[in-house]
Amino acid sequence: MTKRLIVPLVLLLSFLFTASVRSPVQGDEKGKPTVYTYVAQWAIPRAQWPDAAKFFQLNNAMLDKLIADGTLTGYGTFESVIHREGEPSHGVWYQSTAVGGILKTLDTIAAQPPNPASAVLNNTKHWDELLESDNYNGHSGSFKGAFIDGSNYQVKPGRGREFSALVKSTILPICEKLLADGVIHFYSFDSQSYHSSKPGTFDLVYAAVDTAAIDKAGAAFEAALGKNDSLGPAMRALTEPEEHRDFLLRVTSMRSK
Repeated sequence: MTKRLIVPLVLLLSFLFTASVRSPVQGDEKGKPTVYTYVAQWAIPRAQWPDAAKFFQLNNAMLDKLIADGTLTGYGTFESVIHREGEPSHGVWYQSTAVGGILKTLDTIAAQPPNPASAVLNNTKHWDELLESDNYNGHSGSFKGAFIDGSNYQVKPGRGREFSALVKSTILPICEKLLADGVIHFYSFDSQSYHSSKPGTFDLVYAAVDTAAIDKAGAAFEAALGKNDSLGPAMRALTEPEEHRDFLLRVTSMRSK
């Protein structure tokens, strides 16, 4: 699809950038609050995937309470569809409009009684990152059967503002249309709030409502972006093409306030 072709070879959910700790683009023109997303991922052996699928649903009732009291604005669990050995296979995300909300959530989870089911996480590789976004939108509710389609970009030093402006003017309007048409549940244009990987990383993600919606979204991007001959050269001028990665995640549970 054209979304994949806007740079050659066109994880997660990395939701800035220059050398600062915070994004050079803070706040959007609509005045939305910054949303922080904590993503935790594990590389779980394939033989334990059925147990992992059950384990990652255990905290949902507790997370629902944290949404109800305003600590969180959303959460979700996912499995990697395109899996590579030694890389993340499963993960969770928690969202809040304050870093304190993320920390409270982590403390609440840590305070839970030990559960034998957590043994599935023993001796596995593990990754955490804290992301932030001012450019997002989505539907409220609880959803299953969705797929997160994401692209990760490494932006050249000092070009973060230009890249952000390009994405907001060309790609996010397509995401808004897909959201309004019910093809996707949410979209987000994200960067790292704390640099746990190379600075200059941006993610563009959206959650297609089902398998058919993946193709509908792809067709919409191809139809819209295929008409813009200047987008490809502009993306190549602003990013490091060899650093680009795409990811596809199966959402096993998701709730947004």
